[in-house]
Amino acid sequence: ADRDADVGEGSLASSQRSSSGADDREVQLLIAEVKAGLAAARLVHNVDRSEDKLIEQLLKESLAIRTKPPPDYSLMAQTENSLGMLKMKKRLLKDAEAHLTRSLTLRQRHLSSPNDPELAQSHVSLGNLYTEMNRHADALDHHTKAEEIYSIALSPEHPKCAHALEGQARALNNLGRIEEARTKLGRAITILGELQQQDTSKELFCKELVAARSMEATLARRTENREHLKSVAKKAVLLNRITEATWAEASS
Repeated sequence: ADRDADVGEGSLASSQRSSSGADDREVQLLIAEVKAGLAAARLVHNVDRSEDKLIEQLLKESLAIRTKPPPDYSLMAQTENSLGMLKMKKRLLKDAEAHLTRSLTLRQRHLSSPNDPELAQSHVSLGNLYTEMNRHADALDHHTKAEEIYSIALSPEHPKCAHALEGQARALNNLGRIEEARTKLGRAITILGELQQQDTSKELFCKELVAARSMEATLARRTENREHLKSVAKKAVLLNRITEATWAEASS
């Protein structure tokens, strides 16, 4: 009986230790969440970059907690993405690429669906980075993948689809594919315009719509300039032919 009691007490103690361990893990994950939240707020509002060192410290501490067994891969990817955004703001683009690529890889390996919006977020982040790095074909590829995922996971009329379309338009413009860029941007403007009409109090949609229309005007001017240059070139070729014919006739 005493032996049975000892065994029972040992099992209870083991259970309590396991429970305590689980509780400790929950507390640690909560701390990681708070640190990541503080870092994210500063990442957005720290315009003069004076808090970058603190932001990086908070994110690395959060990542260290989230990496401990059992790791939370979704939150690890989120933190890697934030570190990548921080490095982008600091213009450390190669470091940013490393963090954002790790974020994408974690999400590709561990998310249950290939059409999870978090995966699209990684593609948008990499697309924006590659625009900064003048790798416009890579930027186009990532923004296109982001739009495909958002269209399936959310809807083709979701504002995040509009953001991905704007990213595609920028990349296409930088690649010299202006008409394709205008088509993509036109779709983005349609989405944002409809959203703004549905709720005129949404100041964010209004600002994004103004920015998109400004970009549209820039693309329209590029198209006009290109057509003008083509016309001038054709006239120059024609004038050159006439001049050559005139000289030939005068020489004969």
